Amino acid sequence: RHKTPMRVSIGHIDVYGHLNNVAVFRLLEQSRIEYTIDVGLVGWNELGLILARVDCSFRAQGFYGDLLVSGCKAVRIGRKSFTLRQEIWREDGTIVADADTVLVALGPDKVTPAEVSADWRKKMSDWEGVAL
Repeated sequence: RHKTPMRVSIGHIDVYGHLNNVAVFRLLEQSRIEYTIDVGLVGWNELGLILARVDCSFRAQGFYGDLLVSGCKAVRIGRKSFTLRQEIWREDGTIVADADTVLVALGPDKVTPAEVSADWRKKMSDWEGVAL
């Protein structure tokens, strides 16, 4: 599983003093981006994927100063898309949020959905240690 540590900053906090839901989506986004870079799918400034869906559940509050870790792993590869299972948890193991995220591969025009390449399939399967 890919892991991205993040410290909750003042900019992540809402008027109630806890982690804002928008900040959760930003943390999930950062984790997805780092996953695609580290696995070798795309660089941070390259188009090649588009976010199609995020199904997020908020499980616990986060607070200023918390060290959070966002975990990300591929769980399904379809014909033109793949699903990442993401979690954000605190140092004590409490899950703050979890999400299933669907990303769609794009063709050379960066607009039209394309088949997930055999290369991407292999890279994700090798990274995860399972056939996807």
